[in-house]
Amino acid sequence: MFDTLDGMPLLVVHGESSDILAKTCVSAMQARKPDLVYAKIPNRGHAPTLKEPASRLAIDEFLARLS
Repeated sequence: MFDTLDGMPLLVVHGESSDILAKTCVSAMQARKPDLVYAKIPNRGHAPTLKEPASRLAIDEFLARLS
């Protein structure tokens, strides 16, 4: 299913304390999709929220690159 995203911009916003998405998995994703943008959110679990300044910044920067 991941391969169906080929040609689409992709951002992974990842809480560094996640016990669900391992960094090795993210590395494998990056190997298959080198243009994948990865944002590690410090001191957060699996799903950082939009209330996190680092999450918002990562999304804002990602969207700015697309325009």
